[in-house]
Amino acid sequence: MKTVLNVTKIVFQSFAMGKPNHLIILLLLIASSCTVYKDYPIDILSPAEVDLANNIQNIAVLSANFRPMRDTSMYYYSDYEKVNLSSETQNLLHMMMTSRSLKSFSQAVSLNERFANIEVMPYNYVPLHFGDSLLAFTPAYIKEICDAYHVDAVVVLEVLSFKYSEFGTVYRSSPETNEVSTIALWRIYNPTNNAFLDQKIMIDTVFWNSNEDTWETLNAPNMNIACGIAAEIAGENYAKRITSNWEKVNRMYLVPPLEDFKKADGYLNEGKWENAIQLWGKYTDKKYGKLAIHANYNMALAYEMKDEIDQALKYINKSLEQVISLRSNKDIMMVSKYQMVLNERKADLAKLNFNEPANDELLPIQF
Repeated sequence: MKTVLNVTKIVFQSFAMGKPNHLIILLLLIASSCTVYKDYPIDILSPAEVDLANNIQNIAVLSANFRPMRDTSMYYYSDYEKVNLSSETQNLLHMMMTSRSLKSFSQAVSLNERFANIEVMPYNYVPLHFGDSLLAFTPAYIKEICDAYHVDAVVVLEVLSFKYSEFGTVYRSSPETNEVSTIALWRIYNPTNNAFLDQKIMIDTVFWNSNEDTWETLNAPNMNIACGIAAEIAGENYAKRITSNWEKVNRMYLVPPLEDFKKADGYLNEGKWENAIQLWGKYTDKKYGKLAIHANYNMALAYEMKDEIDQALKYINKSLEQVISLRSNKDIMMVSKYQMVLNERKADLAKLNFNEPANDELLPIQF
């Protein structure tokens, strides 16, 4: 490969004077072979699934302390057969898991810095109560909390249901896992109307794998620790729903065997995007054929990194035009996929500036 590249460089120099058409033909031939596809990790800000209004800056977080009478998934230890836990153990587990879930939610939201102040209420702020269906708190009660603690909304963990399972090895041909499944119903109340700002049932499962050779579970915690970890994850996952989050993703770029693209690759890895843009920009014209596909694709990545999504879309659209005109089946999926990603990013950025809350009706939850 090194010999070919050296010869090619000499040919470029010999044709550079007075024979541009031959040069372009050589560029096209090189672009169709030996192109390297590389990944570039970036951090992108994903919008919240539910974007609360900007005037909601202070929140209270509490448990409804409600337990369904007929919740068959709650409070039992399973090892092939259900073994009911004592009432005392049930109460201690419920208290521990609820408290850790609320604390985990509050810490995750606090790290995001979405809210100015978060008031976490004690576990028993609302007295323990049982029932066949879950009703919403009244607007008057929510307003009372908001006035007393100077908050704009109240986040309530209405129900936290769980099942801890320990799979043994008797009667089984292979080991499975220890796991904790949780079902959490969250609501966010607005004191000014009868609609929820959000209502969501979150279902999560945390498991620990077993070792097939020793038939022993690897690093599996006991029931109390496992349930605590699962409760914390339930809180963190709901926090992600109402806050924007940084997410690490990989983007791809292309390095054909041309000196300018190699230099641009070096600039890219140094974070010198403007320098890379200058080099890629030489080859964006359609006369460069497949090389233009790659140059425009890379330009789109550069402008995404600069948070100029409209410019990124301009170049990925040019790349797609070239793909279609050349009928390059190998590249059409690659370019189309990145075009879709950029359109999604544009929509996500619009959501980050969208301040209208989502409303849900006040419907009872049956168990």
